[in-house]
Amino acid sequence: MDGQSFYTIVELETGAQVAWGRLGEGAAVDLPTGRYGVRAIVVTPGSVTAPASRTLVLIPEVVLGTPSQAATMVVALDARLAVPVAVTLDEPRAVQVSAMVSILQRTGSGRLVRHEMGGERFDPGRFFVTPSVARADLSTYVQTAWIRPDRPDVYNAVHSTAGRVPAVLRYRVPVAAMAAVRTVYAAQGVDACGGTYLGAILQGRPSSVSYGTRFALPAERIEYYLPNPDVSWYTEFGQTDRDCTFEQTGYQTGPARTYHQAGTTRAAWNTAPITPATHNQAGEPSAIRNGDTVSVRLPLYADSQRGHVDFGGPYDGVTGDVALSADGVRLCGSDTLEAFDCTVPPSPGTYRLTAIANRTVPWSVLSPKTETMWTFHSATTGAPAPLPLTRVRYDLRLDELNRATAGAPANISFHTSPPVTRASIAISVDGGKRWQPVPTYWAGDRWRATYRQPAAGAVSLRYEASDTAGNMVSQIIGDAYLTV
Repeated sequence: MDGQSFYTIVELETGAQVAWGRLGEGAAVDLPTGRYGVRAIVVTPGSVTAPASRTLVLIPEVVLGTPSQAATMVVALDARLAVPVAVTLDEPRAVQVSAMVSILQRTGSGRLVRHEMGGERFDPGRFFVTPSVARADLSTYVQTAWIRPDRPDVYNAVHSTAGRVPAVLRYRVPVAAMAAVRTVYAAQGVDACGGTYLGAILQGRPSSVSYGTRFALPAERIEYYLPNPDVSWYTEFGQTDRDCTFEQTGYQTGPARTYHQAGTTRAAWNTAPITPATHNQAGEPSAIRNGDTVSVRLPLYADSQRGHVDFGGPYDGVTGDVALSADGVRLCGSDTLEAFDCTVPPSPGTYRLTAIANRTVPWSVLSPKTETMWTFHSATTGAPAPLPLTRVRYDLRLDELNRATAGAPANISFHTSPPVTRASIAISVDGGKRWQPVPTYWAGDRWRATYRQPAAGAVSLRYEASDTAGNMVSQIIGDAYLTV
């Protein structure tokens, strides 16, 4: 053998890998009775007439009988039965940069086992997979990504087959059949460097491969996705200084999206103001109470787009404090801005959750200081329940550097959830030393404010609101956006 081919044996009730090793003559494994899946990557060396190739050989199930039936079983891993894998895109300027075959097998306990093989691209005649008979526990995914060297556009596709490994694994992707997402990646007031990882979610779990790109901020590109109702896609966005050192980095992620049809949509990242968030990217609350335990994990640097949040502290270039208090007494918190748990009295009480963050990073001049304070009522719970923290999202209509035109009319809106009965907003042009209230009114499903944009510089925002239950939020965003 070539010394590169190897095998893995998986127990099909638990999904545990029970044996693995190099393939070679006389390879033997002692196993108890049970059901097993056997896979191997068989490497065939190249020759003058053919390139080297890899084959994923899968035997979905091998049954070893009772101890009284124990005997030697020979399992043949025959790569000659395999079929080639190939995916082409009808954009001749695009280059395939990532490729993966994932065969997911669901075990008796409900776990997913991955049988995978991949590389940078599916070169002709180099990747093969053995087909299978129909099996309810198997699903096959062929995932590929392309880029265009002349522009930052990316193309992502997953072809899926439920119930077997198909006998044909050759696919053609028409660009006209893809969902095109025209995406703007804004910069936080200064030129910077950005990067993304775009990855697929297969049966509720992230794929083991995603493709990363880097680009100057601000940027706009088209992100293409092959529509597939069985697959959703996530984005991880990071930013650093304009030299792309990624020594100090800020990250965000967002809700997974599934694309059902071709067509063009729009998306935006990094839009100001940058504020704390009360929910994560999946819409789950960032602060909950379970009985008499309060658990807090606040993302402090979320942009204004729904569901966009960071991964939580600690952060590069950030100091501050997140604290839970009652009657002016600090109960617990984190001066590293990390998650914490807190035991509180079971009786009803009024609490205050405060988040203060000070940031100095080379890739942003916005939100150098934010202060958010939620005041709410809470009592012991019989099951986990979110704290009644008011969510706030702003729509400032800014350019790709998060700037507005000085002297122009401003008509901003801010959406609160749950709804509030009172809201006010004020602006400051001197870093919060003096505040100017602006007219605020309810229109449709959100609050709005109108004023004239100040002279060129930085504009800070102060927002205050309360609901009928007496829960309140007060938020100060230093240098929320710029005017030019």
